[in-house]
Amino acid sequence: MTSTQEHKIAQNVENRIWNWLDKVVIGEAFCPFAKVPRERGQIRLIVSQDTKVDVILESLVKECRYLDNNVNTETTLLALSHGLRDFYNYLDTLELAQQLLEELGYQGVYQLASFHPQYLFEGESVDSVSHYTNRAPAPMFHLIREASITEALKFVDDPGAIPERNIEHAHSLGLAFFKSFL
Repeated sequence: MTSTQEHKIAQNVENRIWNWLDKVVIGEAFCPFAKVPRERGQIRLIVSQDTKVDVILESLVKECRYLDNNVNTETTLLALSHGLRDFYNYLDTLELAQQLLEELGYQGVYQLASFHPQYLFEGESVDSVSHYTNRAPAPMFHLIREASITEALKFVDDPGAIPERNIEHAHSLGLAFFKSFL
């Protein structure tokens, strides 16, 4: 593949993620904390073409260091245009990423959220719309500042109800709505 083709693929993934973020995550209020950072330009989106787990993990660490040095950036989305397309390989890498962040002293500093086009919640039927609350156009790791989450939660009446509300809302929107973004 030429670099021009790779650039087009990365641009397509980036456009699809911004669209998903704006219309699903923010537009449908699945994340009550995303609107303000998006409006302020404080969300960093990196589209990586890497396929090797060790390189992906290095990119994740690099993003932690970026956040360490750029306090005006609230969060980073590390999207993979080519890597970890298999959901179970993605989960294995997510586990390695969690361990790595802990080893590097980032526990309590950054929370790692996960999104994947084939996301499945354990115990749910394969065709459940609830999976779409964690599905995205590309495999993605989301680094979130813990301090920002703690601050934002002060303005949410019942934070524990967010996941259940999201599942109910996902059911009301239906599969066709979500499939149009993936």
